[in-house]
Amino acid sequence: MNQQATIRARIIKERNHLDANTRHHQQVAFNQHLSSFCQRFSSLGIYCAVRGEISVDVLRAMDKAIALPKINADDQLVFVEDQADELWERGAFGIPEPTSKEMATLPEAFIIPLVAIDQWGTRIGMGKGYYDRYLANLSASIIKIGVGFDCQRVSETIERQAHDVPMDYFISPSGVLNFSTK
Repeated sequence: MNQQATIRARIIKERNHLDANTRHHQQVAFNQHLSSFCQRFSSLGIYCAVRGEISVDVLRAMDKAIALPKINADDQLVFVEDQADELWERGAFGIPEPTSKEMATLPEAFIIPLVAIDQWGTRIGMGKGYYDRYLANLSASIIKIGVGFDCQRVSETIERQAHDVPMDYFISPSGVLNFSTK
């Protein structure tokens, strides 16, 4: 097993073992940091939390243009407009996706789910590379914000592979880490 796969397995296990009380308190603290940090943006690309990921639903209640991810017919990650009355369906990997086909205007910042992140902003995702492929095609001026529980920040340096796109920030219940000059 390579280093990223080993870290992925360990952190998913740790995240899944957070008890309900810890998860609740960390979610409340996280929501405060996330909403405060995201005040500066008028548009955001966010995600629908699944399988123990930290929720970013607090952002949908803010007065922001929101874009949500879905996997298109070409097996590519795209972002569509969040429409309040929209129906959702289970998409790729059982993840809820909006049914909308209305492509979103490119957001100022993306809130990115992750399994683990190191002190340099190197992110480990679920291993399919959808976000890395999408983010690699964006302008360097687009802000990339990884989010997760405190246990998802690892002390070891993650071996960054050529296709890995580093995060500019990491927001957790403990606060905001800046890896960038943005």
